[in-house]
Amino acid sequence: FEVMGMARPEYMDKINLLMTAGELSGFVRAFSGEDPIKYKADGTILPLGDYLKDNPVWNALPQYLRELYMIDGEIMALSPGENRRCFTRSIRKDWLDNLGLDIPTTLEELYETFKQFTRNDPDGNGKDDTVGLTSRNTWTMQDLFQSHDAILDHVGGTTVIFDPNNDQWTDSMLKPGMRDALIYIRNLYEEGFLDPEFMTNSGGQMRTAVYSGYAGSIFYWDNFGYGGATTQVQKHTPEGEFYEIVGIKSKWVDKQFNNFSVGSAPYVLIKGTPEPEKQANAFINIFFGDEYGHFSGRWGVKDMMFTITTKPTGEKQVTRLVKEYVEGARKWYPNPAIIDAMPGFTTSEYALGYQADDQETAARRLRLNRLQAETHERGFATGVLYRQYEWMKIPKSPLFADIHADYQKLFQETVARVVTGQIGIDEGIAEYRKQMKAMGGQKLLDESNEILDKKSTLPGY
Repeated sequence: FEVMGMARPEYMDKINLLMTAGELSGFVRAFSGEDPIKYKADGTILPLGDYLKDNPVWNALPQYLRELYMIDGEIMALSPGENRRCFTRSIRKDWLDNLGLDIPTTLEELYETFKQFTRNDPDGNGKDDTVGLTSRNTWTMQDLFQSHDAILDHVGGTTVIFDPNNDQWTDSMLKPGMRDALIYIRNLYEEGFLDPEFMTNSGGQMRTAVYSGYAGSIFYWDNFGYGGATTQVQKHTPEGEFYEIVGIKSKWVDKQFNNFSVGSAPYVLIKGTPEPEKQANAFINIFFGDEYGHFSGRWGVKDMMFTITTKPTGEKQVTRLVKEYVEGARKWYPNPAIIDAMPGFTTSEYALGYQADDQETAARRLRLNRLQAETHERGFATGVLYRQYEWMKIPKSPLFADIHADYQKLFQETVARVVTGQIGIDEGIAEYRKQMKAMGGQKLLDESNEILDKKSTLPGY
């Protein structure tokens, strides 16, 4: 394979120009899961299913990955792997222990935990200087909506979502549980259990609230609690530790309410590529057929940029190698990142290490790999996690681009006004629905469902 790279800021502009001019061939990495839909409509890419139908490596991949970019019954792109990430509620385990509390498993227990973290001096310093939770707007409190069957979008910014339990696009502001979700959050705010700056915090301020020992929990990327937050908290509280909750079931919902990101920017095969069947099979065989090809696609040249070793226990490890030392600091080779982690080649099967790690650091990395894998396994075993494919992230209606910024602003303002008591909950929801109807919200949902051959059967605006 010959690989051509381009700088990120200009990448898609150059790709689109080259495609329009007919100067591209082979596989091209698109920028998002939306691009294959556009390229298929333009007739600039080739369907891949017939080329790969007899490939044993391809057929051994999980069905959901093979069909991740199936459009109108045709496989139009290849997934380079999985991001394999989700959000969890990181909560101070040492504070729970200090207060004699168990890990909360219901919304009522979670509320009581936030209350105790705020009022009962969980760090034992004799000061009234803690709160139950912090957030950066609704982004890092998504679980409080999720557990009321009011899922937010993939970035926690709006309520226009693909509902995995009802198999259609809808607006969570139309869900019965949204009212209780807003009551729950408003009560947290009014009682002082929620960081009062939650709607204006930056990401850095939000993280600092956790690191400093001010806030006892946050809903953030998996391993944040086990990793970075623990490291920072232990600088002032050596016994500080976290537990990560994947999701809390309730009377509103008991399955598929916390999203697990699947897929990444896909590869498409340009129409006019010489020997397209040969190219498609070579791509799959090289990068997903064995460990050498796979990790070369992720980390570079074997034995120069990385090694693969097998321990006496049978465990395998990929170790990134140092390029050079600059003033005593390790500098790493840039990794090609042609592909991402794929089942069979994840950190569960191949631990990731770094050359010249001391024993403590190496052990910590292995522990974090294990904890992350356990978090994901627990989430799927309990039914809380669901795989969120690229097509489930953004509505397909052409109207989306015109009104997305407006309805995101509307939702954020509605939450801020309702939670801080500037407007009543029922009034806030009614006002939101009225404005969404006026800007074409129902058309957005209906068109997005029709494009997927689905119908809008849930209540509308």
